[in-house]
Amino acid sequence: MRAAVADIEPIARTVAFRLAPELAARWNGGSIVRSALLNALSIFLPAGENFFVRTVRATQAAGCADARGVNTFVVQESAHRRQHELYNACLQQRFPSTGRWLWYMDRSWAFKSAMMSPRARLAATVAIEHLTTLMARLVLSERSAIEGADLEYASLWRWHALEELEHKSVAFQLYFAQGGSRRRLMLMMIIVSAVFAVEFLCVLAALLGDQKRLYRRQTRQDLRAIWRSRAAREARAGYVTFFAKAFSPALVDDSDLVLRWRSDAVLAAHFLKPRN
Repeated sequence: MRAAVADIEPIARTVAFRLAPELAARWNGGSIVRSALLNALSIFLPAGENFFVRTVRATQAAGCADARGVNTFVVQESAHRRQHELYNACLQQRFPSTGRWLWYMDRSWAFKSAMMSPRARLAATVAIEHLTTLMARLVLSERSAIEGADLEYASLWRWHALEELEHKSVAFQLYFAQGGSRRRLMLMMIIVSAVFAVEFLCVLAALLGDQKRLYRRQTRQDLRAIWRSRAAREARAGYVTFFAKAFSPALVDDSDLVLRWRSDAVLAAHFLKPRN
């Protein structure tokens, strides 16, 4: 019987990517808009990944029930943070606004964390993990998402997406083990989604503005086409499932994607064997 993704143990990997700063603006198939969308997301990630790791570690320290794969979750998210710091260093060489937004993200996440209780921080982690799971499915299953992309940038996103699917249930399990309510979780998703949407659009506008592309007709057409695409419609449908009373990340079987990309030779070439 084929294992469901919830039964596949996450893997702690050591990775290496060689990102070329000169490709940062058009690394995604030569498209400025498709590149900017993922570049903008990368700017959020180092501070966000740090928030996830601190939240999960605090939950463990409080003596809450452990979830399978929690330790690997921490290792994977820490690796994501480090690799996206290198990614963002490439962006800083090409886009003047990047440094200001990285400064903002550090302070914004710190402020949000200070304003939330430990359980609220865990609920926020669950909500954001669902959003990153939707991103992961899109990157790994939708060819057009990174079609014709530079191999190094594409491999980094595929590796990140693979690990998001591997540990997609960890924060969710911890939250309910801690006695969290579904109603609070749904409310947190609404708040997280609204804040993220505003901040993401601002970062995206800044990156496009750095390239003098913000007000061009072609940019609007490209964004409209992406929003109306089948992949975007499926992502929006996946977002809505979070509000179902019986929702659990483990109910969605992503095992085909996980097993496929674990065995992908091009991606595996970026996985380094640990030293003995």
